[in-house]
Amino acid sequence: MSLAGRRIVVTRATHQADEVIARIKAHGGIPILYPCIAITAPDDTSALNHALKQLGTFDWLIFTSSNTVYALQQQLQRLDIKIDGSRIKIATVGTKTDKTLREIFGQSADFIPIQYTADDLARDLPLSLGDRIFLPQSVLADDTLSAQLSARGATVTVVDAYQTIIGSGGDDVPALLEQHRIDAVTFTSGSTVTNFVERIMPLTAFDVPAICIWASTYDVAIEAGFKTVLYPDNFTINNMIDLLSDFLEEATYGKP
Repeated sequence: MSLAGRRIVVTRATHQADEVIARIKAHGGIPILYPCIAITAPDDTSALNHALKQLGTFDWLIFTSSNTVYALQQQLQRLDIKIDGSRIKIATVGTKTDKTLREIFGQSADFIPIQYTADDLARDLPLSLGDRIFLPQSVLADDTLSAQLSARGATVTVVDAYQTIIGSGGDDVPALLEQHRIDAVTFTSGSTVTNFVERIMPLTAFDVPAICIWASTYDVAIEAGFKTVLYPDNFTINNMIDLLSDFLEEATYGKP
């Protein structure tokens, strides 16, 4: 396997890291855990708690990411509230979020758009005039989706469900970098890049490849100082790790 013996840093939040870890192991690599983001409740949860206590009055609950599913579960547990799938329909932007929904709540989405984008969800969600929609999201999310749904005649309640903060714990990556024992770093968002650099400071000299899942994450990694940065044509974890495996294998065989 082309990652055999290679130490690959996983910067995802702990609750999201399993897929990357499994893929690295499938290629024979050694995952080095170094969570650079963590998901936590917003500073003020009053609006979120109020909406959750009124959950049965909504027609639709929309999840735009796995993080939203995870965050909502945490708050629902604190309030001892359960989602009643017979009273509210659920939509997710894509199958990955739906998978998280099934794993955490034991329920499947009633609607997933054919194309996994918020724009497609807003356009194709089967709405009736006046439907009430509950839209929990990140504190950093914009109002594009809610505006599109409102334009279709829905009443949308938007609340901050979670915020992303810098991660902590994991392996001693700064020491491993100084010892040249890291072969690559994986990034699945711009935040993981920014927080990785902050976490390894004052170490500023590092010469390892960065493999990113998005073109936008690639841009952040380049700006952060990585000299070798890659991202796949298809933005999935599998394709990201496959590309990294091919790259490192070619780099090894290309050495004189």
